Amino acid sequence: MLGQRLRGLRKLKKMTQQDIADKMSLAKSTISQYENNINEPDNEMINKLADFFEVTVDYLLGRTDNPSPADTDDWGLPEDAHVFFKDYEKLSDEDKVKAREHIKFLLHMAEQKNNENGQK
Repeated sequence: MLGQRLRGLRKLKKMTQQDIADKMSLAKSTISQYENNINEPDNEMINKLADFFEVTVDYLLGRTDNPSPADTDDWGLPEDAHVFFKDYEKLSDEDKVKAREHIKFLLHMAEQKNNENGQK
């Protein structure tokens, strides 16, 4: 699971294994081994990877499909918003991340619009 999550997050950021290796001060082969589940990072590296990708350790380890549950309280969604995501689990991990980012973007745009309307 960890390897799949790392690969998906890396591709979502449009980065190569070498890009990640450079940012994390690791060898490209180390990133490749993580992604292919040949070797596992130690706890310290898992924390660093989670911080780098801005996701939780639980997401990286496959304990949750929500990469950033702490952020959901800040989205301002009504309690019944779950109806919009009833088929959410059918999405690939990469598409789930895209869906969450799209919602964040829409909320940001709404906030900007509200700010502009308040300044006029």
